[in-house]
Amino acid sequence: VLLLPAPPPEAQAVAAPPAAPLAAPMPDSRPAPPAAAAAAEPELATVAAVVEALPCSLLQVSLPGRVLAVTGLARGAEAEAMQRAIAAFGVPAAAQYLQVERFAGDFCAALDAIRPVAALAGEAPGLGFASPTPLRGGQALRFTVALPPWAARLHVAYVTEAGEVAHPVQAGPAHAAGASLGFGEAGRWTAAPPFGTDLLLVIASERPLFAQRRRGERLEAFTPALQAALRQAQAGGGRVAVRAALLQTVAGP
Repeated sequence: VLLLPAPPPEAQAVAAPPAAPLAAPMPDSRPAPPAAAAAAEPELATVAAVVEALPCSLLQVSLPGRVLAVTGLARGAEAEAMQRAIAAFGVPAAAQYLQVERFAGDFCAALDAIRPVAALAGEAPGLGFASPTPLRGGQALRFTVALPPWAARLHVAYVTEAGEVAHPVQAGPAHAAGASLGFGEAGRWTAAPPFGTDLLLVIASERPLFAQRRRGERLEAFTPALQAALRQAQAGGGRVAVRAALLQTVAGP
């Protein structure tokens, strides 16, 4: 879990030291897939469709050079189901490139809510962590966000494995297209028990996402509010893009 101080209404996160290179929109923060390895059978497009239909996941599937490339994140049970399905179709190991991060929390409804805009990989906000990974107890979360190629407001929701939601970045002004913003400082946003694999949602929108600042809440209350806010932000052609990332917290030191 992440301990957040209660900032004044106008407060925003402060600039962080230079971060590690920003991850490009999902999934190209990963290494490139291996060179083509022909897989005569089965038809990989069919396998890709099965993988993309898996629930409780946010996966991007491509077929570069007849290689089944899957990146993203999925609940543990769905990740295992994906591997069983790929094996059942007889896809050889040389024709697979699987880089799927697993989580145990019940993030399913939240991933369903953001899937339509998280799929806009070309405009998803970039995200780079300046703090250690995993984040140990007492260490502060620091990260940098690169905004899409259009002026946008930023909202960051931190969802713990236990289903608690905090809002470390929200209700700020619009930032310039492509701006790079740093967040976090020593002593703020520190990791504390219970530890686990948490979910970070970085949301860029042309319009304000929520009419009022949100306090800490349960995920089951936040998810429908987020879904409604995303629809409202897109009304009349407003642009919205979301990047989802997992963050592991562990006991220190």
